[in-house]
Amino acid sequence: MLRLFADEVPQLPDRLQYLDYDVVCREDIADFYYLDIRDHELAGVPDHYGRWFFRRNILRMDYLNSGVLLLNMAKIRKTGLFQKCRTMCRTKKMFMPDQSAINKLASSKLIVPRKYNEQRKLHSNTALQHFTTSFRFFPWFRTVSVKPWHIDALHNTLGIYEYDSLLEEFLTQKNNYESIGKAVS
Repeated sequence: MLRLFADEVPQLPDRLQYLDYDVVCREDIADFYYLDIRDHELAGVPDHYGRWFFRRNILRMDYLNSGVLLLNMAKIRKTGLFQKCRTMCRTKKMFMPDQSAINKLASSKLIVPRKYNEQRKLHSNTALQHFTTSFRFFPWFRTVSVKPWHIDALHNTLGIYEYDSLLEEFLTQKNNYESIGKAVS
């Protein structure tokens, strides 16, 4: 919920790209970052499950996933969106409180293509893949939570090998860092 305090940090720029820690960037996202959002508080992709259950408008899937957002901080400061969200989170019980508050209170949201926050299945045009919890119904109902650093589950549960070279580099850097730490202590 730390993103809801971004308006309290005056050093942050007027345009801010927010990504959850479980998002993997697959390609250049400059076209997303430079979208025209001057008339919107934020831009994002509808939540894979929430778009069906939590939307405000019955005719429009407008419930955004808050793991990938392009924030218009100037407008958010002007409208007091994040201040209102913090108050709502303190005073009302909600499922996924920060995401729910943002969706309930945002006065203007720009909905962007799913390729900028793919929460379900990797596609050839996926720019940002978000490893959220999902549901599986066969052969029995269950939740599946695989994060990009869960290498075995990434391979065996999701069948994703796309990030193997990146993960190998990460493990090499991690081992180097741990070796330096052991040498110092």
